[in-house]
Amino acid sequence: MAALKTELAAFIATHATLEGMAESRLAKQALGSEPGRSAAEGAQEVMVEGDEVVVGASSTELLSASLLALVGPPHAVLVPDTPAATLYTSLVHLAGASAVCVPAAMQYDPASGQPLYQDPDAWVESIREKAAENAGALVLASPCEVTGALLPHAHLAAAAALCRSLVCA
Repeated sequence: MAALKTELAAFIATHATLEGMAESRLAKQALGSEPGRSAAEGAQEVMVEGDEVVVGASSTELLSASLLALVGPPHAVLVPDTPAATLYTSLVHLAGASAVCVPAAMQYDPASGQPLYQDPDAWVESIREKAAENAGALVLASPCEVTGALLPHAHLAAAAALCRSLVCA
């Protein structure tokens, strides 16, 4: 298993860097440098340096690399209860950590199919209650894997504040 992790990490480090994929049309679109492309409606502009961006073939590849780099025994990783939870849990276990299921920020109304968002503060508090002292990461995907739902800025800001409080505690 250790050899597999090392090999996977080496592959990702080699193939998922910005330099390694700079000529990719997808990378250019993601970085907003392709002519004729504009930012998605409602998106916020965020200034980053090129060495702060990692481009990969898929979100699974990037999440795998992140978890392998950040967590391992005895860490716990907080995983939202979403349709992608089984994938996230498998990646957490591959990294040698344990998964702790936490409430998702959004559920779909079965009648209308519309997204229903929890209050950001109540949602973060429900995550804090489940966070173990050895929490090493919180998995958040926006847009959400499978459904494509975006987390509102208030939820992302509340989650970031929670992570800072757990790291700095």
